[in-house]
Amino acid sequence: MARALTLGRGPQPRRHAAAALAEASPQAARERVSSPGEALRKVEIVDPSSRAQARSLGYALLAELLERGVSDETREAAQASDALAAAIGGADDDALAADHERAFGWAAPPLAGFYLDPERLVGGARTDALHALLDAAGYTPDLRHRDVEHLSTGLRALAFLSGAESDAREDGHEGAVEKVEGLSRRLLDEHVLRWLPIFVLAVRRTGLPFPAAIASELDALVRSHREALAGPAPRFDLPEPPALLEDDETGLREIGTYLSAPAHAGFVLTREDVARLGRGLNVPRGFGDRTQLIVNLLRSAARFDALDALLEALEEEAGAQAEGLAGYGDVTAPWRARIDESRALLRALRERAEALP
Repeated sequence: MARALTLGRGPQPRRHAAAALAEASPQAARERVSSPGEALRKVEIVDPSSRAQARSLGYALLAELLERGVSDETREAAQASDALAAAIGGADDDALAADHERAFGWAAPPLAGFYLDPERLVGGARTDALHALLDAAGYTPDLRHRDVEHLSTGLRALAFLSGAESDAREDGHEGAVEKVEGLSRRLLDEHVLRWLPIFVLAVRRTGLPFPAAIASELDALVRSHREALAGPAPRFDLPEPPALLEDDETGLREIGTYLSAPAHAGFVLTREDVARLGRGLNVPRGFGDRTQLIVNLLRSAARFDALDALLEALEEEAGAQAEGLAGYGDVTAPWRARIDESRALLRALRERAEALP
């Protein structure tokens, strides 16, 4: 009988898909999928059950790296990935931890609300829907140290479901396979893939090797998984943005607030992006949270007669991010459509730049 290994522990018994869906607990889910090995090695796995198990191990490893960074156990497992091995090799733990915090704590938080909520908040109907879906899958996340909207929660749920799929395929339970695949498809389409592409691009732009390697491996694994599932992803809508051009009171504060909300602007301006734009125009950005930095940059540009140039640079930045999102196809259509609207807004603002309060 096939067995699954856990980090730092001996073999654990296989769990059948029916039991996995009905009797999941956070500890059982971790034991089912958290294993060192070659889950991310770029080799073709022909057997469907083994392929699902490898995917399960890959999700579990990436969830651990995303949530906690490198440990002795994950360092060994990560050697299976050329990208992760290259990023980790030769770097000391303190440097890796600093880059991890810089990317995921500051530049691109792995929280759905940061990208999908106009106020960049976690909670509400989106969180309720995710809880309901996890309940339907029989998966109860351990939320003592992370929010349900944290990407690692979704990855652990996908690891759990892929492990259940592996069991079901090995046992020939086609009905269970179909059910698990349907739940995985919903988790990807209704939650993870709605913001993963824009998150991945933001992490890559930091230029930090370790976080970028995590993002790239995650991107490849999710894409591969979704391609294996039948059916198109359902369309979704981003929140309606404020009508800035119709408000005579619109000023640099309102524009900066708009640009700081990915759900409104359609693209992400990280702290690193703001710093890069400021250096390019030799304009200071000051201090504060990310929204304040964007507002500061706009005000400084206006003070130094560089506002038109900054708005043009922002339009180019939005266009570059749209090009990056185009590789994902229809799943990023709402983001690219919103970017088109934001670029049109920035062009219109350039025409009235001198009058902006």
